[in-house]
Amino acid sequence: MRNKTLLLFTDSYPYGKGEQYLDNEISYYCKSFNKIFFIPINRKGKIRDIPNNAKILDIHKLTSFSKINKITILPLFIINFINEVLFTRNILIFSKLFQYYTSYYNEFAYKKSIIKWIKNGKIDPSNIVFYSYWMYHWAFVISQLKNYFKTPLTISRAHLYDTYHYLNFLPWAAYKLKKIDKIICISNHANKYLSKNHTKASDKIITSYLGVKHIGINPMNKLKKKIFVSCSSIREDKRLDYIIDVLSNLKQDIKWIHFGDGNDSNKIMKYAKKLPNNIEVCFMGHTANNKVLEYYKNEHIDLFINLSLREGIPVSIMEAISFGIPVMGTNVFGTPEIVNNKTGILININNTSKEVAIQIDRFLKSDDIEAIPNTIALSEYCQNSHFSCLIGFLTIL
Repeated sequence: MRNKTLLLFTDSYPYGKGEQYLDNEISYYCKSFNKIFFIPINRKGKIRDIPNNAKILDIHKLTSFSKINKITILPLFIINFINEVLFTRNILIFSKLFQYYTSYYNEFAYKKSIIKWIKNGKIDPSNIVFYSYWMYHWAFVISQLKNYFKTPLTISRAHLYDTYHYLNFLPWAAYKLKKIDKIICISNHANKYLSKNHTKASDKIITSYLGVKHIGINPMNKLKKKIFVSCSSIREDKRLDYIIDVLSNLKQDIKWIHFGDGNDSNKIMKYAKKLPNNIEVCFMGHTANNKVLEYYKNEHIDLFINLSLREGIPVSIMEAISFGIPVMGTNVFGTPEIVNNKTGILININNTSKEVAIQIDRFLKSDDIEAIPNTIALSEYCQNSHFSCLIGFLTIL
């Protein structure tokens, strides 16, 4: 495998601050591939450090969106669109015909430029692995590359908004699942959804959790004031306003620390001013992942809270569990696969803030050893579980 080249298609990585999960995976890829090329769709923000055998391929500079192609691709588009309708058995996608065509035209242009780059570089296609980190546009590009070259291995991860069609517009799902060799879901929930809706491709759909490294145990020196932590972007579906409503119903002295920022930061910080005097709030803003993990290692935390409306399977919760921190999560999508009576509290998505506060109060007051997971036991559970730092697609090469 060391003589192989990995083309890793991302949203923005290594630019900016997103896709932090890849930080855990890169070192494994560097040991397994001779060369790695990052191909991000977005190039905003500071470039993070990348390994010596990795480079960034700015495919945008090589891609031409020619008007001639808009006409020449029509026969291929029509054939593939009809196949998509037949495969999905969904005539409603005719209402999205223009969006399908726009997607096909854009991805066709990227496919052509990548083919040209491979040929000019005299790279043997059979030694290439195409890996799309999301099952969006890049997954459609690599499925077309597979159709052209035949020999390369093609892999795509499937998370949340790139997987569930009722959450997002996802064109060419059937084409992707037909051409790509392996679809690696980050949760069993996503696996079941795709397998049920694309039965002909079910044999190529597998589950491999993103995983976290075990680097320490949260200290036991409990304080009088309870310490709650959350870590996420600040946007509507993360429901930080709901966390504030929950905290408003608690009588204990609590310090709530939130790591992360987002478009709704100002609104949430303003809303947090309604909290009573027994609740101290600390918004940390965007914090590098290694700094967050250092905090978990050095500062006692009583409860990690994630009350999101939608989650694929939260790495933030995995990280907390790996330190032995009890967690609270919502019973949505893949979250129940890691939040259970061994790791913390699973709440119903429709619970009122008062009902959730009652569960937290009971949790904090309980002397039952099974009701409050022991730090060391939690940490060992994480290490022994199947979500402890698995790098899924390497197992199929």
